[in-house]
Amino acid sequence: MLGAISQLQDMRRDFLKVAAYGAEASMMKTDAALISKPGLPIILAVERHLKEFRIRAPSYGEGLTASEILDRSGGLAALPMHEAHEQLVIQRLRQLDQKSTGNDIFDEYIAAYAPYVTATALDRRSFHRVKETRLSFVQRVTRDLRKIPEILERVRVNELVVSASA
Repeated sequence: MLGAISQLQDMRRDFLKVAAYGAEASMMKTDAALISKPGLPIILAVERHLKEFRIRAPSYGEGLTASEILDRSGGLAALPMHEAHEQLVIQRLRQLDQKSTGNDIFDEYIAAYAPYVTATALDRRSFHRVKETRLSFVQRVTRDLRKIPEILERVRVNELVVSASA
């Protein structure tokens, strides 16, 4: 994915703009809504989806609220990629003394796939944030590429488990 983006200049510029915006917006730190209301991004997305579909079919979603739908589906734990990304953003926002960069945003996108990937390598800062989340995939993430074969072997012998993709 990153190789394709680096080859497509228009797409690369757009990704860099998104990363810069995300890094700038994250300077809100503890004032960010995500800190006080974890799960807010997915709730807002489901609400927007319900609003759009209920225009044509008022009973769509059986009249449930976005929160009720999320709860019935298993909560954030049923959406490992979203849960991972949200927890990584929260960890970054809690680091009050550290200025966010575009690289932090890219690393969060990469790490969000970690629940579904056998092994993930990140830089030191991002690796530290992943460890702070204490999510189930943490043992399959490293900052040392030399540890990748060990992680692969532990997954192969079912010592570490990779989440099934939806």
